[in-house]
Amino acid sequence: MRIYLLRHAETNSNVAKIIQGSLDTDLNEHGHAQASALAVRLQDVVPDRIFCSDLKRCKQTLGHVLAERPNPISSSSVIYTEALRERYMAELQGVSKEEVDRMCAERGVTKFEFGEGTAALTSRVENFWRTCIEPLYAKTEIKVIFVCSHGGTLLRLAQSLHKNFGFDTSEDVPIGSLGRASGNTGITILRVSAEDKIFEQYADTAHLREMSKEEQAKDEDREVVDA
Repeated sequence: MRIYLLRHAETNSNVAKIIQGSLDTDLNEHGHAQASALAVRLQDVVPDRIFCSDLKRCKQTLGHVLAERPNPISSSSVIYTEALRERYMAELQGVSKEEVDRMCAERGVTKFEFGEGTAALTSRVENFWRTCIEPLYAKTEIKVIFVCSHGGTLLRLAQSLHKNFGFDTSEDVPIGSLGRASGNTGITILRVSAEDKIFEQYADTAHLREMSKEEQAKDEDREVVDA
């Protein structure tokens, strides 16, 4: 079994470095182009189960992936869930990174002390994995799973999978890379077998290399501005 963890494509808030959190934002024009590039990358990968955040930026990204392939996949097969939403950031949502930094400095706290705490986010993503993904391990007919979510949520999930669910890193995935969030449309591939559970790939955006240099530059900053 292989599990593909997919981050959504670009939004205007990503570009402006505005904290989105659980705000329901759309992809921008560049984001739709990124999502189409992701679709080309995955056009021959056919998922048996699909899970997705119920926020529009993930729905729209996944929509490209499912529609832009030789044999389109109906969105009716997707399980949309709040469990894959980005971290709720309370009054920081909709605020620029610069202003967030100022607010945190004034209060002597980090941005992760607003809204949904790290422990709560960790519990949420681990519960999703235990209830929705782990029961599929034993189903031999399930070969491929897609999970489309957000930068902060996927980062926390990846760290939990390594720490608490027995996923090891491969030669292609240095353990230190799990400390950085995925770029827009980044792909993480997990392999699950009777012998082991492995990160085969982490936060890969090779599919964006065909885009212009200007567009590539937008994806070089991997700071988590969703959360």
